[in-house]
Amino acid sequence: MSENKKYKISVGIPTYEASSSLAMVLHSIYNQTVWDQIVEVVVVVDGKSHISEDILQKIANHKLKLSYYSKQEGQSARINNIVQIASGDLLVLTNDDVVLKSDAIEKISKSWQETGAGLLAGHVMPLPAKSYVEKILEIQNKLIYKIVEMLNGENNYLVCNGRLIALSSNFSKKINLPTILKNNDAYIYVSSRIKNIKFTYVPDAICYFRNPSRLKEYFKQSIKFQDSLMDNIRFFTQDISVYYKIPKYILVKAFLSVFISSPVKSLNYLVFKFYAWILSIFRKKSATRQSGIWETDKSTKIINKLI
Repeated sequence: MSENKKYKISVGIPTYEASSSLAMVLHSIYNQTVWDQIVEVVVVVDGKSHISEDILQKIANHKLKLSYYSKQEGQSARINNIVQIASGDLLVLTNDDVVLKSDAIEKISKSWQETGAGLLAGHVMPLPAKSYVEKILEIQNKLIYKIVEMLNGENNYLVCNGRLIALSSNFSKKINLPTILKNNDAYIYVSSRIKNIKFTYVPDAICYFRNPSRLKEYFKQSIKFQDSLMDNIRFFTQDISVYYKIPKYILVKAFLSVFISSPVKSLNYLVFKFYAWILSIFRKKSATRQSGIWETDKSTKIINKLI
């Protein structure tokens, strides 16, 4: 691709029960260094939830496209709507409870032009912890990126975090997420591998998020993560387990590395993970858990302005 050409960029955010955090992420998008190349910011609101008048005033912008959908169908359905609306050459997808570093989209766009990748993922970083639960969950974040580091650039599903991903228009138009799907970032990643679409991780494209401060919310997230393979395997004829495999020696080395630096938190994190695993085994198979309907985390939406 030619770096001199001004490619059009679309940004999409699916939301449900939007709060003041939506204003935070939108203003971090409005302040992007490549704002002149962003042709639209598409926000789709799921279900019968509404954005308050106060927040609407805060997020007003001539590039903002706001769409309401009366039927509550879940995040995957709303991402499909974003893809249908988006007109850019590159579609950046993010969440309503994050903050992007001012050059995040520039870094992704530059990597896309240099590599020709059809799918790109930024680096997600937790905001400074405010509670002990968040401090323990930082162990999980450190563990994931230690695994990524030890894999030495090898593609894996862990690094494709839906808080900040980007798809070329050629790839995004081929994606139609099943509406009952919960783990849509993993689905998009696996689809790229199956379709031989190049995936690139962009470590200097920074996206900040807040870990849950409530154990109930963490367990809900953890169960969803543990169910990712079974959630996605329903929609592929190929054996996709190969895209989830991480060598055991890598897992052990990564955990030992994190444990040495934070032994007490690491042990607490293991207790959290074990309890979440037990819950995943004995949880009831409710209609909500078998659908793509959102289960909103409240504590992750408490985002203070970054200094």
